[in-house]
Parts: sequence; C-alpha cells; structure tokens
Amino acid sequence: MVFHGAYSWQKLEQKIILQWLNPLTRNIAVSTGRVLSIRNQAIDAPFPKATDDDLLTESERKISPTFAARGFSPAIHMFRLRNISGDILESIYIARPRAGHHPPIQDTAVVADSIRERLARWHSALGEYTLPESQESLEMRVELCLAIILLNRPSPSFPSPTEPAVDACVDACQTAIETWKFLMGRSALAISWKSFHDVFVTGLVWFYCAWYGFPRQLIFIKC
Repeated sequence: MVFHGAYSWQKLEQKIILQWLNPLTRNIAVSTGRVLSIRNQAIDAPFPKATDDDLLTESERKISPTFAARGFSPAIHMFRLRNISGDILESIYIARPRAGHHPPIQDTAVVADSIRERLARWHSALGEYTLPESQESLEMRVELCLAIILLNRPSPSFPSPTEPAVDACVDACQTAIETWKFLMGRSALAISWKSFHDVFVTGLVWFYCAWYGFPRQLIFIKC
C-alpha cells in the first residue's frame, strides 16, 4: 500500500471527494437555513485545483465559451465563495447559547470585517476565471451578491446592522436584481426552488433597506 503522509492513497481520495462535495453542502445550508454538516476546519484535504488531467473534451468545450477558455477554473473559484459563505454561517449565524461562553461581539465584528475583505478579493479575481458578461460571469456575480447580503443583513450576531452594512445590502440587492433581469432578457435564468428562494430573500432585504430609511435613490430602481 502506498502512503501519502499519514494517509493511504485510498483515504486521501476519500478526503478529496469530500472536499469537492463540501461546496454543495454549503450551498444547501445557506439556501435552507440549515447548520453546516461539516465545518471547514474539519477538512484537511488539499483544496481542489485544475490540473492537466482535467482538460475538457471537444464536446464539453462547446457547451460554453467560458468552459472552452477557462476549463474547471470557474467551478473552483465558486468553491472558494461557498467556503466563505460557510464561514459566514459559522461565525455570524452561530447558535447563541443561553448559558455558557460565546465570542464577544467585538471579536465577531473583526471576523465579519475579515470576511468582507475575502469577498472583495474574490470579486477582484473574478475576471481571471470568467469571460466578461458571459452567463457564468453573471451567475457568479449574483452568487457574490447573495453572500454579501448574507453577511450584512440582520443576523443573530448583528440584529441591527450598521449603516455601512445596510449600504452594502442596498448595492448587492440592486446588482442582483439587475443581473437577474438581464439574464431573463437573455432567457438564461434557470427557474428553480433556489432561484425563487434567492429572489424572495433579496426582496425581503430590499424592503428592510427601504424601511431602514437609507437615503439613497438606488432603492427605487426600475425593474
């Protein structure tokens, strides 16, 4: 049996498969409000990366210009965003026990700021993984907006968001709604329970921002 560090190759392969399934569990947890099945800290397998073995076939390359130009890279970049969303659930939406120790709100605010920086870095690198205004680029833009909304909307840690947080929600809601409208114009918006959930939650946060009274004309966009 060949060993890789402390693990056999079979064990390592199982861990890698788990790493690939991890983004799916985070997507389900965010969409349904469930707790995470596995925390990021519990996964010690290397993060997925594109290799020469992952080259697409000619028929696969024809599915999308983005796939032809970027291969699996867009999916791997989305995995990073799913991990960030999982960290938002773990740190901002953690259960607050009635008795016992829990992190001071100042520490949670520091974690939230670090997640905002990670989202900004993810956004700045998006152009490296997609083609401009491609369907994949637009869909990933929406997913970024949803993560920003999840982080900045009212939550157990921050039931009364700060003005900058509401500002971030306003911008994210506007961008998501405009992008969905653009995808609908292309007949490229996939209708499913998740898209209904995402539009519904974005609308609720949009109404919260309007109720909050944020003095921005962006709240009154034409759809």
